Amino acid sequence: MVKASEEVAIIERDLEQAKVDLAMREDFNLIDGFALIDYYGRGYVSSNELRQGLLDLGLRLSLADIESGFHKHNKEHDGYLKYSEYSELFLPSEPYYARHLSTKRLNYMSKNTKTPFDMVTLSKYLRVWDLAFMRERVVEDVVQSMRESGY
Repeated sequence: MVKASEEVAIIERDLEQAKVDLAMREDFNLIDGFALIDYYGRGYVSSNELRQGLLDLGLRLSLADIESGFHKHNKEHDGYLKYSEYSELFLPSEPYYARHLSTKRLNYMSKNTKTPFDMVTLSKYLRVWDLAFMRERVVEDVVQSMRESGY
């Protein structure tokens, strides 16, 4: 149990650092990041749309991972991850970095590219998603172990 708690703490630390690294990338902003998965420009995505969007960008996650991470971040439990919920996921907790990220301008994707970000930024963007879903998987494993142990 202690080992699992330590693992969650390490993932949390890595996730926060990944958010800061991404926030400091010159070409990253929240709106363009959301547009990468919101193909229809509605301001929200379903879990299937999120999975397909991430898959199209090269991040292969299991349906179970998507569902658990989606459930965690879908605060209204309405089946859609809204831009505001996505933003909460991507904003660093440190106010300086959160403010820095929230004041960035849009890049606007050209029709000839899949992403408005360079490859390093895209890699960092996908890392945040991966760590967020990894955290939820580990937390679910801890909860399941606790249930099985009678906690």
